[in-house]
Amino acid sequence: MGRPTMLTRLRPAEGWFMFSLVLLATSMLPLSIIEARWVPGANGLLLVTLLATYVGIRVGASSLRARWSVPGSLLGGVVLLASVAGQIWPPVSSLGRELSRSGTWLRNIAGGQWDPQIPFLPLLPGIRARTLAFVVRLEGWLQVGVEGGMSKDNVVLIFFLSVAAWILCWFAGWHLYRYGQALWALLPCGVALVSNVSFTGEGEWPLRIYLASTLLLLAWVGFWQKEKRWDREGIDYSDELRRDVTLAGTAIATIVLVVALVVPFVTSRQGIDLFWRYLGEPWERVERTMDRLFAGRYRIPTKSNGGNPGGHRLGGTVQISEELVMYVSTSDPSPPIPEGASWSGEEAAVPQRYWRRFTYDRYTGQGWENSTEERREREAAEPLMPHIQPSELVTQTYHLVNPALEQSLGYAINEPYVVDRPHTLHLRSEDDIAGFSLKGQVFGVISQVPRPTVQQLRTVSPSSLSEFQRRYTQLPRLPRRVTSLAQEITAGVDNNIFDMATVIETYLRSFDYTLDIPAPPPGRDGVDYFLFDLRKGYCDYYATAMVVLCRSVGIPARYATGYAMGDYDHNQHAWVVREEAAHAWVEVYFDEYGWIEFEPTPPRSTFARFFATPSGEMTLSQMQITPESKVGMGSVWWRWPTVPLTFLVMIGMMIWWWLHRRTLKAKSAGERVKRLYDLMVQWATRADMGPRLAQTPAEFVVSLGEKLEAAAADAEGQTADLRQALSQIRQAYVAETYAPYPVPDTDARMAEDAWRRLRSALWRAAVLHKTRLD
Repeated sequence: MGRPTMLTRLRPAEGWFMFSLVLLATSMLPLSIIEARWVPGANGLLLVTLLATYVGIRVGASSLRARWSVPGSLLGGVVLLASVAGQIWPPVSSLGRELSRSGTWLRNIAGGQWDPQIPFLPLLPGIRARTLAFVVRLEGWLQVGVEGGMSKDNVVLIFFLSVAAWILCWFAGWHLYRYGQALWALLPCGVALVSNVSFTGEGEWPLRIYLASTLLLLAWVGFWQKEKRWDREGIDYSDELRRDVTLAGTAIATIVLVVALVVPFVTSRQGIDLFWRYLGEPWERVERTMDRLFAGRYRIPTKSNGGNPGGHRLGGTVQISEELVMYVSTSDPSPPIPEGASWSGEEAAVPQRYWRRFTYDRYTGQGWENSTEERREREAAEPLMPHIQPSELVTQTYHLVNPALEQSLGYAINEPYVVDRPHTLHLRSEDDIAGFSLKGQVFGVISQVPRPTVQQLRTVSPSSLSEFQRRYTQLPRLPRRVTSLAQEITAGVDNNIFDMATVIETYLRSFDYTLDIPAPPPGRDGVDYFLFDLRKGYCDYYATAMVVLCRSVGIPARYATGYAMGDYDHNQHAWVVREEAAHAWVEVYFDEYGWIEFEPTPPRSTFARFFATPSGEMTLSQMQITPESKVGMGSVWWRWPTVPLTFLVMIGMMIWWWLHRRTLKAKSAGERVKRLYDLMVQWATRADMGPRLAQTPAEFVVSLGEKLEAAAADAEGQTADLRQALSQIRQAYVAETYAPYPVPDTDARMAEDAWRRLRSALWRAAVLHKTRLD
């Protein structure tokens, strides 16, 4: 019998399968948080959970008594996490230098020479200073919390989350291997995971993997417990039972997950109402406290590309993200190129457009829903509704940066008229489009944008004769003072929809704009809270308040969501839209003219209107485009996670390159030559320079050389080197393919050196060819 390998010595008594399942289940918690994108620098949580689970497994499987092992493991984890979060450890270079010096110091001691410069002692003052700095940081955070202030220290947030993840995952591994109870071991992790998914709406796929691994683990642990009892009692059993249990557990877990995805979710409205009635206020206080203590966290993102928009609830403080959403090019004229390096808000006579995603018709008192919704499949280029007069047709091309895997909600200016690919309409009625969804990253839309004059709009008066208009004047039971305020604002204004809506818009634009507000108290009407208590807020509140005030005086209006214009990139001839441009606005319905946008949020410019001149021509009033980057811009937090991400990508590329080189060196000289020739053919094909049918290698190399020479930047030095590199690869390949003797290793090395000189030219040609196609 040979010596046991390292893998054999490390193998847990219960086997690698159970060990892997536990690690898989607990690792879903940090992956869910990373997916939700609300914690800056959350990628490190994955390593914390894996290490905590492993430590818990080792301690749980050992014979250590719980009263010593539990506090020791938890305390050691907290100390480790504090040292990492507070950057208490010295730099790696300092540790390496002291480690190197310790070898010399030990040799001197062994030789009888005492060296008073003990290794690692010079590092202690720095460790002490950094420890005190971290403690002061925690004290400052605690003092801010006690005094009611706001803290944006994300290091404290990461530290507390890491400690929580360490405790949960350590408990999972320890309890499972100490007591063999999979359900109770993984339940705390599951509760934390479900809470993250519930409150953020993201991270569902880690939850599904967690459920599948937990179900399979339940079956496996049950069998493992039986195996231990059978071994103790000396009962003989077949080794195939383990395989059968694994297959059966996998099948059951798969069936449960499929049923969970297929069966519709049913909840009890009474239970939700009961929760908010008795626990709503305490929960709101907890939320406000957490928002205050951890104000540096990212805003919980909304599913701006999701296929089902659901409802829209008025909330509290929000954080602005600079994540890129899409590029939009339109048939509108481009804004003028600014004189300086950036466009700083000078006036430009360009149409103001909003990229509308979805509209809502039903106000609930706390937010927005859609009363009814019918989905209808439509073919590409099929007109969606009758043409509006007077209107203009505006063509848009949307390039989504990160679309959903399934159908995503599309975007359109005002009313979409034609979509260039098959799509699904979301309808409230035959002529009432809430939005549309489709597959794909790039799509085109033609919208019809109403172009009535102000004089024409002033001819429309409020009425509630049709079912359509009654839908858009619906309101829940409001506080009396909201309706009274609407009547007071519009008193003395001519009885037409345009002037009444404009005076409401002007009134709301006198409020202060801010992203830092508390959420409406439970049971309190959101508009009443905004108008009479807060008197400040962001676009959700302004748009909701204007719709409610308009409806209170009989004006049909609706709530629209999507994105403002963004920043125009003159090089790409497109609008660059980021998450910070997410916006909500108001659309008012005018008989014969359709939906007209209004902008009640003060940092944004109001929409320009058309005026009829005595000659009958229409003129567009000048409007000022507010740079999107100046409105509620958050910090440049997004740059920090890219640093470790870039580092990991670089490490991965280095590892790939090393493995690739090692694999090539492990092959024979002839195999390496064939591989290099295949790479040359692949990249030449991508650049549309590949070999033609029945072309010999020599003919292909000659034609490739001619094409690369034509595309080369400098005529002499570069083209001569390309010809030489191509010739060396061709000679080595022909010799390997047709010669009766093996290719020498020296020829293979020369071919590899030739490829290193040639590949940059091929890659550049392939990229340029792809760019021309795009």
